[in-house]
Amino acid sequence: MMTDTFVDWINEQLQIRGWSMREFGRQIGVSPSHTARIVNGEVIPSVNLIDDIARALDTSAEIVMRKAGLLPPDRPETADRREASYLFSQLPDDEQAVVLTIMRALLERRRAAKADPQTDSV
Repeated sequence: MMTDTFVDWINEQLQIRGWSMREFGRQIGVSPSHTARIVNGEVIPSVNLIDDIARALDTSAEIVMRKAGLLPPDRPETADRREASYLFSQLPDDEQAVVLTIMRALLERRRAAKADPQTDSV
């Protein structure tokens, strides 16, 4: 079952475009009955269908997946996140790879600490 957020969002998108469920189904290439099940939140769209929905609604698959509850909500943008993104973009490719390796190691360490409370936490 899909989240109410997804159902509300899809219905809002259809209303904005003036599309019926039938037109939406035509845009994403599925039958009217399958379209109704998607719009009513009865089925979770496949990854391929999410790509088709994103294309039809002129948005990213990531946004559709977040609205559908398949990805966690995006964290709000902060000054620190903007700065980190900017600084990362200023590094050459080989140094970006090093930073990514460090970040992955930190996340893995955090996951291991959560899985085993006896481990030192980060």
